[in-house]
Amino acid sequence: MNKNVLLVVVALLALVFLVWYIYHRHEDCSFSGWKQTVGVEIDVAVKDVQDIRSKVGITDNLERDFDILMKDFALKYDAACQDVRQGRMTQAEYLCRRNNMDKTLDKIRAFLEKIAATKTLTDVSAQREIILKAVDDLESSSKFGYGAGCTSTMLIDPKHLNFANHTLEAVQISTSGNNPLVFSAASVPSGFIAQPKTGTVNPGNLAVVAVYRTFEPVAAARPLTFHMLSNFQEDVPVQIDMDEQNSELYDGLARQARSAAAAQNRQPSIEDVLMAVDKSFGSTGSVPPTNLEAMRYFLAAGVLSRLGRATQAREALDMATAKNPSLAHEPSAFLLRGVVLNQEGHPDQALERFAEAKRIAPEGDKDTKALSDFFSGAVVLKTDKKAGTDMLSKPEVRESIERNPKLLKFATSQLHVENLDKAVEKPLPTPH
Repeated sequence: MNKNVLLVVVALLALVFLVWYIYHRHEDCSFSGWKQTVGVEIDVAVKDVQDIRSKVGITDNLERDFDILMKDFALKYDAACQDVRQGRMTQAEYLCRRNNMDKTLDKIRAFLEKIAATKTLTDVSAQREIILKAVDDLESSSKFGYGAGCTSTMLIDPKHLNFANHTLEAVQISTSGNNPLVFSAASVPSGFIAQPKTGTVNPGNLAVVAVYRTFEPVAAARPLTFHMLSNFQEDVPVQIDMDEQNSELYDGLARQARSAAAAQNRQPSIEDVLMAVDKSFGSTGSVPPTNLEAMRYFLAAGVLSRLGRATQAREALDMATAKNPSLAHEPSAFLLRGVVLNQEGHPDQALERFAEAKRIAPEGDKDTKALSDFFSGAVVLKTDKKAGTDMLSKPEVRESIERNPKLLKFATSQLHVENLDKAVEKPLPTPH
């Protein structure tokens, strides 16, 4: 290695070290480590106020307030840095707070300049008002913890959805802050889909999450809950209640479509089913039309499968996922497609869809995972009684059926399985 190359290497290493040193020095969470950078010495600033107190007519309380404000500023400066390092504060919130604190430092510098000028003035009446205003500004900044504009509060309305004889309810999301808020719907129970699952709402605006009742049988006895989350670590639970009529909703929609077709002496069509689905929506004024159109076909596919119209059900499902591709990745879509494929005589492909629904279901979604295993066991039972019975004997499957006996009726009719009740009639083992 020649001398010139060696000098270049040494220079690069020195530069890397310098950058590292500056970065790590500036990331020191102690405010005292920033004194030279920000140009503010707390002790000196407080002493300057003491020096001009009698000349300007500042009270002991105001001097004490300034001392407290300066120390509070230093503590909050340190705390914000520690919080973001420990993951208790997002990087975005930290940067926002730091920006507010830097602006406050500018106010402190301006304040100290007024203090210094006061020492040389004879008439300080005008300066007194400036100093009092500066202290008020510092108090205002401190009151919000230097977090003004850095956080938002998510508002959810309503927090209680009552599904009677319909397939659609909606919640409205707004923010009481002055920052955009990112929301998401989490832990949506089996038998329901939230659309959209995530989005952003700006101050002064509303966002709408529509919750749809999908084709899966759901027990009416127990209340269900999902959660609205925000990027500010908020978690607002939303309760879903159902009545007995809604637990039979898809059978009712199928009867409506069948009756409309029978009046014209023909088989039910997609259009007949769409008319029934549209009536089940009720008021849709706040729901975005793009999401609504895709879900019309998604729900229609569930009704068509109830009617045994497998080909039309597949077409409706394809139409729904074409209009909203995100639906294709919902566990409910894989379960429904599996049911339809089995009706069309493709049990192996149906089992693949059931397995995929289980794979992509959220970790805590035990109902969907158990439903996938139940559907798989029911299909396998037709060709391999032992293997099917073993799958249906899984504790989580048996518990799911005990919670919702309607699953047996659904699987028997929709998956065309005989004697399914006998395969699962053995009582669950008593836990020790």
